[in-house]
Amino acid sequence: ARTMETYAAMVERMDSQIGRLLDYLRESGQLDNTMIIFQSDNGSEGMTDHQGLTQGDNRLDNIGRPSSWSYLGPGWAEAGSAPFYQSKYFTAEGGVHVPAIINAPKLGLSSGRNDALLMSYDVAPTLLELAGTDINAHSGTGAVVPITGRSFAGLLDGTGLTNARGDSVSVGREHAGHGSIRKGDWKLLWVANDEFYMGSRQPGPPPMSGIPISVERFDRGVPAGTPIGNGGPWKLYNLRQDPAERHDLSRQYPEKFNELLEAWAQYVADYDVMVKSGEGEAGN
Repeated sequence: ARTMETYAAMVERMDSQIGRLLDYLRESGQLDNTMIIFQSDNGSEGMTDHQGLTQGDNRLDNIGRPSSWSYLGPGWAEAGSAPFYQSKYFTAEGGVHVPAIINAPKLGLSSGRNDALLMSYDVAPTLLELAGTDINAHSGTGAVVPITGRSFAGLLDGTGLTNARGDSVSVGREHAGHGSIRKGDWKLLWVANDEFYMGSRQPGPPPMSGIPISVERFDRGVPAGTPIGNGGPWKLYNLRQDPAERHDLSRQYPEKFNELLEAWAQYVADYDVMVKSGEGEAGN
């Protein structure tokens, strides 16, 4: 409870300071002409152990003071990520599905909620389009990696109902042996066998501690294989019908399963994702 009290205090402090900034913009007449984007970076932090914990004073009465170093832990993380599955560090929805708030009165935004699939790397092309700038233009003579995000300016100014991704463009994610590929409402998820995160490995995940995490390899798997949390297999979900990722549809929709599996292979090839060919230690 003390760790959640500390977290709540951090949120209250953040809210207060954001309020100061908004008050300044309002009082100076700049609020309506300012675009504000506020988003979480990932799901709730569910770690329990870290090398920093050995350096901090985490006695109950000291948690939250400058000399402490504590985390919410898996219990509070699950509560914070509810109703989604898992938390930070995983590619399940609890680790990647986060809130974002956008305010831009001059763009004619109306209050309300939209469930379009947006990514952090979509922000850059959106701002460039709103500014009337060529997304492909750049300064200098060096090689430039192209912007892979997709503008959601149409979602903001009312000229489009969603971003340009639609149901045909896949979105891949991977982290420390965990992976997912999403296309429209469909998602293929791999949760690796990660002993550290469940509390049996110390002092921390790479690269902070340099100790590799033991994971199974990304693989095709079979729907009847070992359950999630024990090294796969890939599982298929329809997020519109099942946002909590509870019902694996691999057997019912084998064609969609294979379609997303091919999309994952393309994602790996396009972005040089490091996927070990055998069991054992795997990196991001």
